[in-house]
Amino acid sequence: MDLTGANLTDSYLMGADLRGAELTDADLRDAKLTHAKLAGAELGGVKLEGADLSYVDLTELDLKRVSLRGATLVNATLTYRQIFDAVELTDEQVESLRGSVGIEKGDILSSRTNSQTYKVVSVAYKNGQLVANIVNTKTRRRYTKKIYRGRTMSDYGVLFYVTNRAKDVFSN
Repeated sequence: MDLTGANLTDSYLMGADLRGAELTDADLRDAKLTHAKLAGAELGGVKLEGADLSYVDLTELDLKRVSLRGATLVNATLTYRQIFDAVELTDEQVESLRGSVGIEKGDILSSRTNSQTYKVVSVAYKNGQLVANIVNTKTRRRYTKKIYRGRTMSDYGVLFYVTNRAKDVFSN
């Protein structure tokens, strides 16, 4: 099904079967997509601001060029990697992904900005902030990093994401 560039603003698409659909640059703002099937759909540049994606399995989709600002993600299913790559996910949206697990001791982290990998030695609260003590797997140098949203860390412009559980699913 080719819906490239289609204007589907405020459409009622609850439970719609859009598997494999070509939705590149489509406008789905405020669309009701609860329980829709989107596996294999092409979403490059699609506008999903304010869309209701509750109970939608998004795990197989490339969300790098998708705007999810204001989208409802209650019980939607995403992966660590998608959350890391997602454009402008708010804390409320992340929190609505029930069953999500944050960075844990033993996790292997990769950096988006360099080729280094790190292992999480421990996770703790320090001065009211969740932090992880990590060690570079190659140089054995240790670092302490603040954890944001329970699953990403940032310091000096370097972002890290969980590698060993990159495909872990967030849903309940």
